[in-house]
Amino acid sequence: MKYPKIQAQTLQGDEPLTVGSSPAAATIQDYWRWAYSDLIDNASRGVFAEWLVAQALELPTTTPRAVWDNFDFTYRDKRIEVKSCAYHQAWAQKKMSRITFSVRASQGWDAKTNIVDKVVKRRADIYVLGVHPKLGPSTKRLLVYHVNVV
Repeated sequence: MKYPKIQAQTLQGDEPLTVGSSPAAATIQDYWRWAYSDLIDNASRGVFAEWLVAQALELPTTTPRAVWDNFDFTYRDKRIEVKSCAYHQAWAQKKMSRITFSVRASQGWDAKTNIVDKVVKRRADIYVLGVHPKLGPSTKRLLVYHVNVV
């Protein structure tokens, strides 16, 4: 590969940022607080659901997650895909969202080989479907999941 994959490094949070060659007043943890404190937001909620499943299965979370792989984890030789949705989104709504999941067969991209598989199939053996129920404004930040395994 002319341009190999850039391997993400595990950060601790206290790493200083720099502006040019000068240290900035902020750290990676400051960025994390700003960017990922909203665990109800669609993008953050999905990643948080993956992390919860990894914790429940006692899978290692010491290396950064694979972002665009065919499935999220391997557990006891089973490929696991985690999906998340919510009745009450982070934004104002006129009514609760309809809960839907798709586990249909599809083409898949392999992060290790950087090749799209032309074969249409399900990419995981197990699908964990997490639903964040409506909790109301006072408990909006409390993340509780009802989980079904397909």
